[in-house]
Amino acid sequence: MITDSPSASGGSETNPEIGVGEPVKLDGMQVTIDKATYIPEHPETPPGFAFFILDGTLQNTDDTTVDAGALRPVLIDETGNQYVRNSVASSLGVNAPLTGGFVTAGQTLPFSVGYKIPTGLSSTILMAQILRQDTGAGVQIKIPFSSKSAVEAANISLQSVEVSDDLSSMILTGQITNG
Repeated sequence: MITDSPSASGGSETNPEIGVGEPVKLDGMQVTIDKATYIPEHPETPPGFAFFILDGTLQNTDDTTVDAGALRPVLIDETGNQYVRNSVASSLGVNAPLTGGFVTAGQTLPFSVGYKIPTGLSSTILMAQILRQDTGAGVQIKIPFSSKSAVEAANISLQSVEVSDDLSSMILTGQITNG
């Protein structure tokens, strides 16, 4: 965990080194994305789409109250396509959806924000961009991404098979690599 968080102040400033679980400062606030969840099959997603949910915390590190409604979270893929918040996906997160409200000095607000993305999205990295509309400051948080399930990404190679003389057991030797 990073103890000295890079700071973003003033205009839209980005730091591609910030990732999941790492706090980043944003003009009197500290934002941390703790978890990213890809849900490829949900009854409320239209055909060809999946939900992508970010769970995190927002802490007011300023001396004044901050309006969380001034935050604009956007998800960006490798080709620059932007995805805006989806209320249904946001409601599926671990925390309450980030919809606004005031955060007093020192207060921490857990939040979830969800997006509807194409199921065939081939980006390996997604960027969570969080902009403060009241100050113009912004940060980006790098999120590793794969739309493949672990089974689809796994490479299994069988090296040997041994069957016992009494045919009661079989030993398979091989290697499984997570692609």
